[in-house]
Amino acid sequence: MFTRSRKHLTQWLMLTMGSVFVVFGGLLYVVEVDRELHKLDQQLYREAELMISSSGADSSPNPTYPVQFEVKTLPLLGGKTLSITSDLVYARWYDTNNHLLMFFGPLSGDRRDIQPGYTTLVHEGQRLRQMTVPIESEGQTLGHLELATALVPVETALNQIRLVLSVGLPVGVGLIGLLSWWFAGQVMRPIQLSYQRLEQFSADASHELRSPVASILSQAELGLMTASPQEQVARLQRIAELAQSMGRLINSLLLLVSSDRWSGNQRCNLTALIKDLSREFQPQAAAKGLWWRLELPQAALWVNGETELLRQAITNLLSNACRYTTTGEVALSLSHRLGQVIVTVHDSGIGIPAADLPHVFDRFYRVDKARSRHTGGFGLGLAIAQQIVQAHHGTLQVVSTENQGSTFTISLPLLPPALAQPQPASPQTSAYKTSS
Repeated sequence: MFTRSRKHLTQWLMLTMGSVFVVFGGLLYVVEVDRELHKLDQQLYREAELMISSSGADSSPNPTYPVQFEVKTLPLLGGKTLSITSDLVYARWYDTNNHLLMFFGPLSGDRRDIQPGYTTLVHEGQRLRQMTVPIESEGQTLGHLELATALVPVETALNQIRLVLSVGLPVGVGLIGLLSWWFAGQVMRPIQLSYQRLEQFSADASHELRSPVASILSQAELGLMTASPQEQVARLQRIAELAQSMGRLINSLLLLVSSDRWSGNQRCNLTALIKDLSREFQPQAAAKGLWWRLELPQAALWVNGETELLRQAITNLLSNACRYTTTGEVALSLSHRLGQVIVTVHDSGIGIPAADLPHVFDRFYRVDKARSRHTGGFGLGLAIAQQIVQAHHGTLQVVSTENQGSTFTISLPLLPPALAQPQPASPQTSAYKTSS
């Protein structure tokens, strides 16, 4: 699917850029033709000026059609006084009646229709560039001067340009094709990755929902088959538990979808939030006989963020810490340094194997043995926490050693003092030892 889309995008890019490239080459050739002809016309003009003005003629430095010369005395053509070294094929001087008066080079007879200006013609199989200019003196037309030179230098230059274009255009179009293929790949890659993640997410979600649905159906069928009221009640209780599990999964999926849609215009007092979470999770640690350690500043630390989303992210970390720690402590701390607010959740639990660390934030990922379906939920908690933190322009990092514990660190940008007006913070530490 994406390969076909990439080919189509490449074809359109090649068609568009190749057309532009070909049109540019054609325009370049037209410009070069005009430039070469203009250069040859200038050469003809200078030679005509030399022939006419060598005895005191006045001429315009930038001739326009038709080119006219104002002379005081006329030089003689065909005599020994004319000495011009050039590539002229012929030079002819006609009177006002278009009768040939003087010339050198091949003859073509009298001219009856002489138009001033430049023209390209073929003479005896040779392509020539001809210039015809009227000769005037004191407002009186004395005749016309006609010069011609071969187009060989122009044709040679244009042949070289055509050779370059004939080689350069295919090579350029080929390079455009390669660049278009590469560019199409770069454009399609994020879409392809997003589509692959969506496919994987849909497959994982379908798999996770399939199991509780199958269990609910099985329990319902068994409940209908039994005649014992006690057995039916047990089946109904199991169905209720499975339905609650499905509800939690659906809520997690909805939160995962919406957690990156934070508007960005809210403020959160993390100091108050951490205190509230400490009161919530201290009893859970007490139930397992764990040390509960809390470190937070006296002053309020503010960040740009939605309180409920940040509560969910930290809650997920604390839930895992309490769930996978059987002895030792669970620590929650809040501090700030270098313009960042640091929230740390530490436990001395079972830890995470090094091979699993790169994947712990993947959706539906469970660490083998440590995160079974019975204790590990659906494998969405850390993915949700990371997505929430990233939506708040922060980072979530983990350091863990198997059988020694884990430390999760959230870093969020501290709200500027002008907005939050934070006060100097002095650390305050509290520790609780509870028994089960």
